[in-house]
This record gives sequence, C-alpha cells and structure tokens, in this order.
Amino acid sequence: MHPTLDNPHLITCQEIIKALNECHATSGWKKYFGACNDLKHKLNQCLTEDYVARRAVNAAEAKKRRDKAEKVWDELELK
Repeated sequence: MHPTLDNPHLITCQEIIKALNECHATSGWKKYFGACNDLKHKLNQCLTEDYVARRAVNAAEAKKRRDKAEKVWDELELK
C-alpha cells in the first residue's frame, strides 16, 4: 500500500504516478488482473528511494540539532 499520491514531496515520482493513474483510467477491468502491475512496482521502488533519501536528510538535520543542544548543555554546566 502506498501513501496518498497527491503529496507535493513526491516530485521525483510524478511521471510514474501520472502513468499509473492513466493506466487505471484507461485499462478498465484489466487493471484488476495485473495490467498496471509493472507501473505499481516502479512506483513502489520510487517511493522507497524517496523515503530513504528523506530519512537521510532528516537524520542529518536531527544530528545538527542534537549537537547544538549538547553544546548549549555543556555551556550551562560550566557556568
């Protein structure tokens, strides 16, 4: 199951999302029997890559905030 595809942070996956939506709109009953499975698999891969990239950025930002807080704590202990 993937998240809502209308999120603005999914810019990297927009082409795949459009293609999957078009496949669902035009394939009729075939979509229930796997006509769009290749696109869905590509979308899942793209969403996973996006998640991993955002997670790395968030971890780096959290480390910066943590280092800053520890520096402030150390300064308070010295006074």
